[in-house]
Amino acid sequence: MDINAYNRSHVERALSGDYQRHGDPADADCVVAAAFGYRQDGTPGRSNEQLASFIATRFPALPKILQFEIADALGDPKAIRISAPAEAARLDTPDLIAQAKTVMDQHGWRTAIVVAHPHHVPWVDFLSQQAGIETITPDGLQVVGFEPESAQYWTRNKEAWQKEVRLRHDAGNPREIQE
Repeated sequence: MDINAYNRSHVERALSGDYQRHGDPADADCVVAAAFGYRQDGTPGRSNEQLASFIATRFPALPKILQFEIADALGDPKAIRISAPAEAARLDTPDLIAQAKTVMDQHGWRTAIVVAHPHHVPWVDFLSQQAGIETITPDGLQVVGFEPESAQYWTRNKEAWQKEVRLRHDAGNPREIQE
């Protein structure tokens, strides 16, 4: 994976939340969804509940590969729930995408609708493409808000998000942008 290909235009879209929409959802084999923020009390939180609602409304018939917070909010027993590996303290986005790619390969799926917070979509879409997943990014994710009670301070509001993205990008550590 060429993580250094995550360039300034990706960062600008992550800062603004104006992600690039591409592809036709009718061509998708599945949905891959990345969580946004988490609460210490173990509940999914508002952002992840909004992502789950978006998926349930827009893509009810597609197979779903979901980060555990979204899977918990959705409550669909058929959804494939992705959690942190036993040896990891948490599940970051690159690990989520690696696990999602493995699941997709096992099922013979090639094309995924990428669902994430609109500010997170550029990173999730980039990582998915780098992993060899053909991606579709749908319109409508602008309805997903920030999570004011998140344990990850940078997912609480737009200002904190922008500060963190700039800090991580300027530090030259693109693997950790939006983590």
